[in-house]
Amino acid sequence: MPNSLQFHTGLITTDYYRFPEPPFKGLGWEAILVEGPSESTASEHHGDKIYRGKEIVIVAQKEVKAQRAANLIHAARMVLEGSNTFSHLYPGENVT
Repeated sequence: MPNSLQFHTGLITTDYYRFPEPPFKGLGWEAILVEGPSESTASEHHGDKIYRGKEIVIVAQKEVKAQRAANLIHAARMVLEGSNTFSHLYPGENVT
């Protein structure tokens, strides 16, 4: 995406090996996975491999598009968990 900015979500994933390769795309945004810091302890073991945590980064030309993508990702996470008990947000609050 030309003239795009990267917006860090702070969300870390370790199960990316189970899914198609990124980028994951929406209208006006893409989500990519970026290697986390070397001191990050997030990892997942599968078979004989270790998958280190990667951060979900949203690439978009406008902050509003990135915010909508971040909200979508957060909402999907809450649906998969079946609860907002562990959400760090109040209802209606933006992710970033």
